[in-house]
Amino acid sequence: MRSSRVVVRAVGYQVILVGAGLCMALAAIGGLVDPPPSADAGADWWGYGIVAVSLAFAIRATRLRVVVTVDDVVVHSLLTRRRYPRSEVVTVTIANYDGFWVWDSPSGISWYTVPELTLADGQRRRARGLVGSTGGSERRAAALRAALSLPERPVARHS
Repeated sequence: MRSSRVVVRAVGYQVILVGAGLCMALAAIGGLVDPPPSADAGADWWGYGIVAVSLAFAIRATRLRVVVTVDDVVVHSLLTRRRYPRSEVVTVTIANYDGFWVWDSPSGISWYTVPELTLADGQRRRARGLVGSTGGSERRAAALRAALSLPERPVARHS
């Protein structure tokens, strides 16, 4: 029996991102509250802009997840939300993470991994909002497979 809604998150990754966003916002607020004596009063908009972007980043980081509903699989990342028909997802494996923290590793090896959805047309879509260690990514991939009623299989790792 399929559940009506399953949410899979990488809570540790979310905590790191929220903390980073809040630290940036607090640093910018500190700069606004205690400017140096020769500071140009007209340049405050930079500080307010940094505070706003940092807080938006922290708030958006709380929304990182993959939601499996009766009809769809919705992958939420920092800047996008992608919706795929549930029937189109044929496998869930894990893959090396190749996003913000690891850009174009020459060896193709990453300490971080993410669940990867393979669609019926062969396209692979990584859930970059679920970054974690291999063990954590395997647990999240298994939870997604269970929610999608896909057969449990050995987790293949794609680069």
